[in-house]
Amino acid sequence: MELLSSLKEPLSLLGRSSEGKGFDGGTVQGLELVKDLAELENELAKKLDEAHWSAEQRIAGAKEEAQRILDAADAEVRQMADRLNAQIAKESERYAEEARAQGEAEGRRIRQQADSSIEQAVEYVLSEVLP
Repeated sequence: MELLSSLKEPLSLLGRSSEGKGFDGGTVQGLELVKDLAELENELAKKLDEAHWSAEQRIAGAKEEAQRILDAADAEVRQMADRLNAQIAKESERYAEEARAQGEAEGRRIRQQADSSIEQAVEYVLSEVLP
């Protein structure tokens, strides 16, 4: 009996009234209310499950997209590093070639100076030794 009285208020919230009904009519309405509430609960549970599944799918998609972006960024960084290393190697080779050329030029200049000094030294020694 207490159950029936507690169902009168929820019935009025749904636009139904148990007023003017006999005990049997109230019982039927109460059972309908319980059935309606159970159906509503099932629908809400399904919607919640669908929303949860949809959120998981979006998260998985976002993770895949983030991984794709990271992989692309890693590949680009590797390409940039390769280009930079090649450029550094090329510049180093150019500097080494310039240094080699300068060293050879300096060596030739010193040899030329030494050659003329040797000739002068030989002439001096010969002039001192030979009468």
